[in-house]
Amino acid sequence: MGAYGSVHTQDFLWTQGEELLSLYQQKETTTRKFCSKCGSYLITTHSADPDNLFISLGALDSLIDSAPEFRQFVGSKAVGINMRISFRSTMKGLIGAKHF
Repeated sequence: MGAYGSVHTQDFLWTQGEELLSLYQQKETTTRKFCSKCGSYLITTHSADPDNLFISLGALDSLIDSAPEFRQFVGSKAVGINMRISFRSTMKGLIGAKHF
């Protein structure tokens, strides 16, 4: 499990390292791109949503200035994790963030 963000395909540009990507066809409709050197999962594309790329936010080396929009798979989260507290802590200090 991790944090993911989406970006419109036309707004995304590799500045370096694109030649190092390896592709994995997870499903007929889903393609994942990994770094061929370290194995880090970077991008997912879905044929049902061709206008967007889904980025593994842990792979970014810059700050993220937006708040989470939703949480996925919370029914299978680890025991003892309080989603309300962790959600608020991730949003602390973000401009325009809504606290739930």
